[in-house]
Amino acid sequence: MAEIHPGESCEILWNGEELSVKSYIFRVELVEEDDSRWSAGVPTLPGCSTWGHSREEALRNIRDAVEAYIRDMRKAGEEIPKDSILHVIDEPVVAIIA
Repeated sequence: MAEIHPGESCEILWNGEELSVKSYIFRVELVEEDDSRWSAGVPTLPGCSTWGHSREEALRNIRDAVEAYIRDMRKAGEEIPKDSILHVIDEPVVAIIA
């Protein structure tokens, strides 16, 4: 594995094209509601919330919601709010929730 230097991007090849990749980690709040469903939200991304019939479904849904939220921000030319990010890793990662 390559050494990681804060502030640098990892360069990877995708279909022969070099891409810069960063992985962002956001804090998620999960709440089991009275009706047994689960609510999930990212408090530092206003309006970014969802729910699921199970904890796992709520986590899958919030991942999709955050991806859409950030994609829309970038399309609009907006920066990701620095105070909303817990951690940035300058390479692709796989997150496992245990």
